[in-house]
Amino acid sequence: MSVKDWVRISIFGKDACVELMSHVLFEHGADGVVVGDGWVAAYFATAVPWQERLSAIETTVATMNSDGAWGECRVESEVVDDEDWTSNWRRHFRPFRVGERLVIVPAWEDFTAGPGDLLLRIDPAMAFGSGEHATTHMALTMLEELVEKDMTVIDVGTGSGILAIAAGRLGAGRVWAVDIDEAAVTAACANVRANGMDDIIHVQQGSIADLDVGPVDVIIANIVAGTIIKLAPQLAERLRSTGWLVVGGIIEKRQGDVASALENAGLTIVQVLQKEDWITMCATPGEGILWQEDSHASYLCPPRGDSR
Repeated sequence: MSVKDWVRISIFGKDACVELMSHVLFEHGADGVVVGDGWVAAYFATAVPWQERLSAIETTVATMNSDGAWGECRVESEVVDDEDWTSNWRRHFRPFRVGERLVIVPAWEDFTAGPGDLLLRIDPAMAFGSGEHATTHMALTMLEELVEKDMTVIDVGTGSGILAIAAGRLGAGRVWAVDIDEAAVTAACANVRANGMDDIIHVQQGSIADLDVGPVDVIIANIVAGTIIKLAPQLAERLRSTGWLVVGGIIEKRQGDVASALENAGLTIVQVLQKEDWITMCATPGEGILWQEDSHASYLCPPRGDSR
């Protein structure tokens, strides 16, 4: 078996439950998923003991589906080589827009940018996120509002590097991107180079504790609820007093747990976005601003130029 082999782990169940099934894969280390009608799948490198991961996923699925709400749910696995995996992703990955200016483009496709477009060229060849998932969409949307020229940014759990690259495109002067997974770091480095951002973005293996930087203007942690809760004090410590923390990868039922952890770390939640069953939050060490939008009161990050 080649070290470049991958194992595809798929969960099958009711179509209405694919977001919860996606959550299971993210909780067990997936950095990207493929979603179909009534199924969701993620690819994991076989260089790490994947059989243990498969067993843990099967246990989690059995527990979460103990009431049968997911239907006749099953978990399947299949080892595929790197070439087959890459071909599969390329069939499904097409250019798409996020927010007003960001355009995610497959690294191998020609694409003509329009006025004001900021292109993020991504090759998801290592299964660490193409930007299509709801959590990445929401994180990109927040970054577009928050990142300004010459800001400093940390991206925790960078995966493919898409959020770090977005921060650079939006004007950040320096970005540090970390991930505990060696394959993710390899993928992120390749994507940073493909976007010509080596001088702005520094990628390294590890977590935020391994970075000798800070405080910074923006921290992104689009990971999973449990890790956000664990890292909350460290994330808060690395923020400037006027900084912003964006956290995502949070399934709806864990929203309260994450909110409590952020507040206990001295942060104020100023924006909450939800897409399907996923939550993304923005928090700050300051008091935040409450403003009105579409006749519904929501805590939101202030528009650019507002003083705090």
